[in-house]
Amino acid sequence: MGGAPIDDYAPDFWLISETADAEPTGYVTSPWFSPELGQNIAMGFVPIEASAIGTELWVHLPEKYSDLPGSPVAAQVVPVPFRESVNPNQREILQRRGLDTAV
Repeated sequence: MGGAPIDDYAPDFWLISETADAEPTGYVTSPWFSPELGQNIAMGFVPIEASAIGTELWVHLPEKYSDLPGSPVAAQVVPVPFRESVNPNQREILQRRGLDTAV
């Protein structure tokens, strides 16, 4: 997701909407800046209809992190983990082999 690098613990949930001007339908958990990826990452809860990989969503960040105060930043649904693991777990190994049908 966009915005300034998130460098502090989020004491509350940040809202997610399906368009920049829509009512919120979900929320972000565990937001943080990934130096390795060079951008903010987070996990979140949204309706199943908005959870397909590649779906663009909008996150309502605190002013400290938003690009333009009062405006949400763009975000995109991507697979988790955000990058390949150095030591993959069993789910990741099966997924690479096409044997895991994660939703």
